[in-house]
Amino acid sequence: MKKLTANMSGEALARAVKLAAAVAPRNPARPILGNVRIVGGESSLALLATDLDLSVRVEVPGAHVDGDADILVSAARLQKIAAASKGEERIIIEVVEDKLKLTVGGVTHELPGSIDTAAFPHVSRLPEGEPFAFGKESLAAALRRTLFAVASKGTRYAINGIFFEGQGRRTKFVATDGKRLSEVKVRNLRGPRKRYRGILPPRLLRAVVHRDASDDKDADVSLLLRFDKKKKDSHPPGIAFARVGDVTYSALLVEGRYPAYEGIIPNLRKKKEKGDDVTVDRRDFEKRLKQLDVISTADHCIARFAIAPGSMTLSQEIPDGGKSTSKLAVEFKGEARTVEFNIGYLLDLLTALNDEEKFTFNIGVPTRAMLVQREGFRHVLMPVRIR
Repeated sequence: MKKLTANMSGEALARAVKLAAAVAPRNPARPILGNVRIVGGESSLALLATDLDLSVRVEVPGAHVDGDADILVSAARLQKIAAASKGEERIIIEVVEDKLKLTVGGVTHELPGSIDTAAFPHVSRLPEGEPFAFGKESLAAALRRTLFAVASKGTRYAINGIFFEGQGRRTKFVATDGKRLSEVKVRNLRGPRKRYRGILPPRLLRAVVHRDASDDKDADVSLLLRFDKKKKDSHPPGIAFARVGDVTYSALLVEGRYPAYEGIIPNLRKKKEKGDDVTVDRRDFEKRLKQLDVISTADHCIARFAIAPGSMTLSQEIPDGGKSTSKLAVEFKGEARTVEFNIGYLLDLLTALNDEEKFTFNIGVPTRAMLVQREGFRHVLMPVRIR
């Protein structure tokens, strides 16, 4: 008969349960997925959860464990108890066969469980191998400049993920939805000599840099890709692992070929592609765009840029006759031109660059893309063509 006793702080348990329950679906198609799997043994306690797209394994820090057990418990019920016990100095967990007991401040909660864990999907630890290691803050900054450009409902499945390429201490992340594209190059802490490429699911990346996973800004994030060597596709199906502190996430890589994107990025060294720089106060520009966005509709969210030396007039005119106009000062020395862009996409970009005082973009003829270029970062936004 398997039996386990473990004690830990209420803070440690509440955090671990919160992370696991966030992955377990609330209304699962398969009832077993609505559970958290609790595995104890060898002086450690881990909570496992999955929705088949994303999996998580949380090692409970500071847990003192005696015995071993493997049990499934309702994620929703466990989270309610753990959340209410967050401030408690000590919690005792007891597992005897298919029963889980939690003793908190003189109150004992008993939850029914299941020891039939064979049908629960496998949730892996971080496998052996040299991972790409990032500082959490630098990875979060890179993802802040890419995740917003990922396709959400693309028919080309590959662009629903972020393209990753890395070798040694050089890595890059690329995202596009076909109308905009972001590329960020990161100097990571360390990495394998072999070159790796894969399309990462956004949920995995969002989870690992979230403050709930680790509130330590100096924490390292380990990213490891594992491929099925039996497949011969250029982006073979595989698994991506991401670990921060005591939390390990895993998810299947996105299948498909990522589009060749380099050709759509304007090459400023070529005379035909080189445009002119426009510089504007970022906060003022964002404020004006938000004002224009007030009259936007689901079908119409377009700003017209009338750019001339020293000034830029922004306007939006919707089909029923509504119109908004705003004029602001800019630094621009080229020939006057008019071009149109999606307001929502511009606001996404400005949010990603919220640490800048000035916003500079390069613009050529009206049919060419806007290019925003910083050290280690390039963003391309295609103009809107109105008939």
